[in-house]
Amino acid sequence: MSKLAPRTIVILTTLAAAALGGPALAGPPTPATAPGAPAPRLLKLSPSFHNPTAFAALPATTPMRSNNLGLACDARYAEQPLAILELKTMTRKLQVTAAGAGAVAVVWNGRGACAVTEYAGQDPSLMLDEWPAGKVEIYVGDTKQNYTMNVALRFEELGRKLDLDWDTATDIARVKLDAAPATPMVMHIPAGGPRTRWARAAQGCGVTYFRARPDFVLEVGQVVTDLRLDVRSHDDSTVLVVGPIPPDARNIPMQCLQQRDSYTLSRLEPGIYGIALGGDATAPAISNILLTGPTTPRDPAAAAPTIPAKLALADRDILLHFPQLEFEKLTRQDEVRFALFAAAPRQLRVFVRRDLDAGSAALIGIGGQDANRSGGSWPSADAPARAFPRKDEAVLLVGGRDILTAEGNLFEVDFRDLAEAPAGAATLPDAPRIPEAGLSYAMQNPAGPAAAKLVKDLGASNQAYDACNTMLWNKTSRAIEAIQARPWRWNTDAKIESMRNQTERKVIAQCKLGALEKKRKATWAKLLELRTARRAEALAAARKLLAETP
Repeated sequence: MSKLAPRTIVILTTLAAAALGGPALAGPPTPATAPGAPAPRLLKLSPSFHNPTAFAALPATTPMRSNNLGLACDARYAEQPLAILELKTMTRKLQVTAAGAGAVAVVWNGRGACAVTEYAGQDPSLMLDEWPAGKVEIYVGDTKQNYTMNVALRFEELGRKLDLDWDTATDIARVKLDAAPATPMVMHIPAGGPRTRWARAAQGCGVTYFRARPDFVLEVGQVVTDLRLDVRSHDDSTVLVVGPIPPDARNIPMQCLQQRDSYTLSRLEPGIYGIALGGDATAPAISNILLTGPTTPRDPAAAAPTIPAKLALADRDILLHFPQLEFEKLTRQDEVRFALFAAAPRQLRVFVRRDLDAGSAALIGIGGQDANRSGGSWPSADAPARAFPRKDEAVLLVGGRDILTAEGNLFEVDFRDLAEAPAGAATLPDAPRIPEAGLSYAMQNPAGPAAAKLVKDLGASNQAYDACNTMLWNKTSRAIEAIQARPWRWNTDAKIESMRNQTERKVIAQCKLGALEKKRKATWAKLLELRTARRAEALAAARKLLAETP
């Protein structure tokens, strides 16, 4: 079965400097302390600075030398400060984090302190109980010598509430929930971002990349149970759920959900949660996240609220843009396939590059019973060429390598045989092809009152036959058990075999097996006739749609 690559969802805390930082004040550079080296940046923090505040992309291009600062940390530092921090007043419990460095040190009034990275992927952080008013030099370093880097500095006052800009941001989509959704909710996650490395330290997420802020926010008013999140994306993804946010916005609970397509959050307490979709890629693909509850009904032909106007061929997958669609329903229900072709916007169409045949396309959804009832096997090596998709035919992409045709057939094809646009005029088949494909599934889900009546009548006849058959064989079984309970005689086995043969003849005569077989055959023929007519209607509707939106 083709399906989208599994995906991940994440809830963020203070994962990145750029994620949580507000606007930073940067003054003019101070003179360089080494000839030809870049001048240190002058950074200013007001007493009520955004907590935390980040200064990103500060180049530390001076090679790391020996420990010229005389500090206890086992690291090499640049020969001059990366930045000079100016504080108007003494600040308590201020922490500096040097993302991208292996060590960080501060020097003021002839005194100094330092910190180094404790394990791979961690950024060095240094906290002082009291930072003096005035200017403090900030050095960065590493355990490597002659090493250059780009560093982002983040300052956080640990004794003060964190300012989470995504908590109250108006440009982040917000969902209010007092219970699991009664109707499906779809959150569209656009491509791009980009994702950054800052989220690598998120607990339980491994080396995962996220956008700087959550992709959307959940406002939970009352306890919500069994919230299901279905992720539709071409990324290998991770979902991080962060929340609820405590009053000081610190030590926010985090739950990392990895490498699956569907997740269920068993219980969400009231509060604010951030949800972000992460993965290995630094440039995320288009994604949609479906929110439902245990009993939420689904409409498989309901498109996502946002479908970009321009899409690459691989991004036209209908499983991505119809998040309520389940692949099983697509393979088993004709009406779902017809509805999808009618609902898919123009930008989701793909086109066949060349005439396909049994060597380049495999029909999906026909089993041995279907082939036997239809009097043949599809697709076979000698299947007529007209049975397969043709050059410039408009189709829909399913799961990356399957296609759905306008009359409702599913084929597995080579992705290289598909194109974003036709070479000439877009085409559709003249008549329904292979209507017997998957007919047994169509019988399980009859479309229209006529087909439903046929299936119901045949079902009643099958039940009557089964009851008759069971009654006769139960009677025979009891008689055989009575014979086997007596001492064995030379003719015992022959007598039992004779009783079984007589019962088989009674079943044929009394249970009217012959008439049932005729009815079954006639029913399948009529169902095929009705299905072919319904497919012809769907094909005509698709042809009209193609003419209106070429």
